Amino acid sequence: MAVWDEEHSCSTRLGRCLHTVFLLSKKLHGTKKAYTWAVRDIRVNNHWGRWSGSRSEECLHKYASIYKSKWKTFLIDTTKGELIKLRGNEWIVVPTSQFVK
Repeated sequence: MAVWDEEHSCSTRLGRCLHTVFLLSKKLHGTKKAYTWAVRDIRVNNHWGRWSGSRSEECLHKYASIYKSKWKTFLIDTTKGELIKLRGNEWIVVPTSQFVK
C-alpha cells in the first residue's frame, strides 16, 4: 500500500498532519528530502488560497525561509497541477513582495 497517492483525494485525509510529517522528515532526512512534504502540505491544504488563514501564512513563511535559494522552483511546484482545489471564484494568492527575506 502506498503511503501517498497523488492521484486520489484520500491523500487529503492526511492534510492536517503534513506539516508535522515535513518537520519529522526534515529532522530525520534533511531539508532536501523534506521538500516533497512541504510541497504536499501547501498543495493539499490550499495554503495559497485567498482565505486560508494565519496557519497557512505561518507555514508559507517557514517554507520560504528554508527553501529561499530555490524559491522559483518552490513557487512552481506548489501552484501547478490537479491537487489545487479552489472553491467557487477563489483565486490563488501569491505574495509579490517580501516572499523571500
